[in-house]
Amino acid sequence: MAEMTDDTLSSLNTEQQATEPVEFNSLPASIDADPVMTPEVTAGPITAAVVGNVPIVAVTGKISQYTGLRLAGYVTEAFNALGHSIELPE
Repeated sequence: MAEMTDDTLSSLNTEQQATEPVEFNSLPASIDADPVMTPEVTAGPITAAVVGNVPIVAVTGKISQYTGLRLAGYVTEAFNALGHSIELPE
């Protein structure tokens, strides 16, 4: 529905105002739907999933023996398996 402004409201006659509902700040239909969660994917000690385009990462094992670069590789690998690419900062 088109956005209603004060000018468009004043142009409606009294009969239209009484019979036609006016929606303000209506949400897009995609927000009304439940978010979809992808299956979990594990790469090394990292488990990842995506819920409604929000990445979720869980550390599921000991990570003290890994370098940051190796852990970042596991995160990238997990999200690539989910079909969601991420760019890691350098």
